[in-house]
Amino acid sequence: MNSGYHEHLSTFVTIAKTGSLTRASASTGAGQSTLSRQLAALEKHLGCKLFHRSTRSIKLTEKGEIFLPHAERILQAAADARDLLLEGKASFSGRIRVACSI
Repeated sequence: MNSGYHEHLSTFVTIAKTGSLTRASASTGAGQSTLSRQLAALEKHLGCKLFHRSTRSIKLTEKGEIFLPHAERILQAAADARDLLLEGKASFSGRIRVACSI
């Protein structure tokens, strides 16, 4: 798995959910050309097309429909793992001593 794989999966899921490169671009703040390159890199890595693209629409292919729930689970698992590791960092523990004058 290359270092951009997580970002490419996120791009794929965002495009699939929004149904448009334009809306995905607005949602993420990334340019359409960047999203298109990330999607192309993911498709190359997987060895299959995930979307049928035309000038007016973008729709999931059969393989894209199969892959989408798996990609969502991968992203959720990564988020859950990150949250688990950060959970202890969000809270303080131990004794606090306060010194002040009356």
